[in-house]
Amino acid sequence: MNLSRRRFIQSASLAAGGLIAPGAFAETIYTSQMVEGPLYPDAFPLDTDNDLLIIKDHIDRGVGEIVYLSGHVYSQSGAPLAGATIEIWQTDAHANYIHSEGNLSDTPRDANFQGYGRFITDHTGRYFFRAIKPVPYGQMA
Repeated sequence: MNLSRRRFIQSASLAAGGLIAPGAFAETIYTSQMVEGPLYPDAFPLDTDNDLLIIKDHIDRGVGEIVYLSGHVYSQSGAPLAGATIEIWQTDAHANYIHSEGNLSDTPRDANFQGYGRFITDHTGRYFFRAIKPVPYGQMA
């Protein structure tokens, strides 16, 4: 088969476009609305927005490598789900949750790390969080 350079590039572009299409490799995961994971906050912080690194009225940010978590929520029919509440909670850089039994290390909890966040999806079903890279349990920062 004799392909011209232009025809080859067009074919390769179409094939690559299918690989980067939103949801091309996405797995459908249905989650329960009633399941709470380990050490879900037993007392919420005063600040519950989607930026876990900055607590209102604090000058310093939480310690750790910054990560950005984003995605989309879709209904079972595949339509974007606006207005869905997305919550995350995680340990600080010292492996401590904001929970009365959440100190999993000998180091005190990072008072500048929010540890819990909430976001309401927009009209496209999109959510966004800024947090820190999770650390293995027992690892000290």
